[in-house]
Amino acid sequence: LGTLYSTLYDFATQFKCDVISYDYSGIGKSTGVFNEQEMYNDVEEMSAFIDEMNIPRNNIFVLGHSLGCLASFHYATTFKDCCGLVLVNLVSFEDLRKISNVKSKYNFNDLETKKLFQELHCPTFIIHAKEDEMELEENTNKLCKTLENCKSWFPNNCGHLNLFVNKRKAFIYKVKDFL
Repeated sequence: LGTLYSTLYDFATQFKCDVISYDYSGIGKSTGVFNEQEMYNDVEEMSAFIDEMNIPRNNIFVLGHSLGCLASFHYATTFKDCCGLVLVNLVSFEDLRKISNVKSKYNFNDLETKKLFQELHCPTFIIHAKEDEMELEENTNKLCKTLENCKSWFPNNCGHLNLFVNKRKAFIYKVKDFL
C-alpha cells in the first residue's frame, strides 16, 4: 500500500470520497499466506467490514491493479451492486501459471469468465499500459472487444508498475470521466 499512498490520496481528494484499501494476506504488513483463495477470502472480509460501516454498496466503485483485478472482479461478481469496476493492468493467476496445469478461479481469457463479465451489473473500465512488461495488452484488448458495458484506455509511455506515476493526472481524469 505504501507505493500507492499518493494515488489513493489523490482519489480521496479529487473524488471527495472515502478510500478503503488493504494488503492481501501475506503481502506488505499483513499476516498469513498469499494465495488465490486467501485473496478472495480477504475480499469477502472487506465486504463484511463495509457492511459493518453501513456503507451502501451502490455507492462503491472498486478498483484493482494487476492481481488486484481478480479481487475487484470477485467483489463485483459476488456482491453485484457496486456502481463501477475499474481494472488496471489485468493479470490473472492463470497468466502467471502459463507453464503449469493449475487452473485459476478466474481466467480473463476463458469463456466462463467472459460470461461473468457480461453478467456484471456495473459499468466496467479497463486500463492497460501499452508498455506493460507482463505483455498482456493483447489479451486485455480482446477481452474489451467482447464486453458490451465496458470502456477501455491503453495509455502510452508507462508500464505495469509506473502507470500511477507517469500518467497519474490522466488516470484520475479518465476514471472521473468514467464514473
